[in-house]
Amino acid sequence: MELFGALCHLSYVVVSAILGIRLLRRGRSDGGVPELWLGVALLGMGGFGYLAMLIPAAIGPDVQTAPLLTLSAIGRLMMDGGMLAMLGFTFAVFRPAGRWALAVAAGLAVLTCGGVAGMFAGGDWWGKDVHSTAFWVEVVGAQGVLGWAALEAWGFRRQLVRRRALGLGEPEVANRALLWAGFGAAQFTLMVLVTLATVLYDATGRIFVSLDAAIAACGLASGLCLWLAFWPPEAYRRWAASSAVADPAA
Repeated sequence: MELFGALCHLSYVVVSAILGIRLLRRGRSDGGVPELWLGVALLGMGGFGYLAMLIPAAIGPDVQTAPLLTLSAIGRLMMDGGMLAMLGFTFAVFRPAGRWALAVAAGLAVLTCGGVAGMFAGGDWWGKDVHSTAFWVEVVGAQGVLGWAALEAWGFRRQLVRRRALGLGEPEVANRALLWAGFGAAQFTLMVLVTLATVLYDATGRIFVSLDAAIAACGLASGLCLWLAFWPPEAYRRWAASSAVADPAA
């Protein structure tokens, strides 16, 4: 089980890191702002930031040496920085002209930044003090970012399916939107499970294997959605382009 979990986490880290670097290069070469936002988001949320937080967590939350605390703090800063970049991507791609969307993005950014600043100010470098208001503020901000990203992608996919029914739109694009919604949902679920695991550990002092397995499965699902959305094998592209896949009930 531990090997399975490690492989699931590693697959997500590797896919996110490779894709993040590629998107940053593409964004710099053609001036694409969404690519830059997404590249930073994936490197922070799934690549280096996620890895920096995984290492201390794997060693154990009760081991609080200076190097591990530093690594955990760096990982959280990178993760939350990735969340802010995800906000930028969601706003730029799905709601660039929406005033309400700008207000939502600003609010989530304030919650995320304020929460992590409050945790660090209180000496919670691990991000595990569930009795702190700052902990829950950061949780609401970060998970709100992921929830919004998933909902926007799902709504966009529904629009594409309706256009497909009228003979407009490309089925592969609709499938990519579905995969991006799946990525957001998997990441949101992962963060909820991590929060639940933190609360239960604080209450019982136990690490629940079933929760660890579910978290690992969410990491695997996240990596798989990214891989199929950005590097789909030819066989998958043909399958996604078929009418049975492209035109499910919206």
